[in-house]
Amino acid sequence: MTDADLRTIDDALIRMRRMWTSPSRIRDADLGDVDMSTMWIVHFLSEHGGHATISTLAQDLDVAHSTASRLVARAEAVGAVDRTADPDDSRTVQVGLTARGRRLADEGLRFRLGLLSRATADFTPAEREQFADLLRRFAHADAPKGTP
Repeated sequence: MTDADLRTIDDALIRMRRMWTSPSRIRDADLGDVDMSTMWIVHFLSEHGGHATISTLAQDLDVAHSTASRLVARAEAVGAVDRTADPDDSRTVQVGLTARGRRLADEGLRFRLGLLSRATADFTPAEREQFADLLRRFAHADAPKGTP
C-alpha cells in the first residue's frame, strides 16, 4: 500500500467521524436535547441485550470507568437508561435501557441506516457487499490502541 492510499483512507476516516458525530446533540421530542454520547450508550446497550455493567461499557467504549460512568449519567439524566443493583453482586451496578432509551436506539439505527443508504446509493449490490466486508474487517483489525 502506498502513502497516497493511506492518506486517502485517513481522509475518508476523518470525514466518516465527522458524519457520525455531527451534530453533537440531537433534539428528541420526548427526551429533549440528547448528547451524542447518549446515542453511543443506547446503541451499545441495545446490541447487548439492553443491559450491562459500567465496567463492560467502559471496556467496550475503550474509556476509563469514570468516563463511562459520566456518559451513563448523561443518558440517565434524559431518561434513556436507569441504574439498578446487580442481583448477583450488590456492589455492581447494572445499566439498563428504558422504554425511551429503546426507542431512541431504534430511531438512531434508522437514522444511521438512512445515511448509509444515501451514501452508497450509487454502489452496485456487489460493491455494497464488498464495502461492508472490507469495512467490517478493517473495524475488527487488531490495531494497537493508543498508537500515534
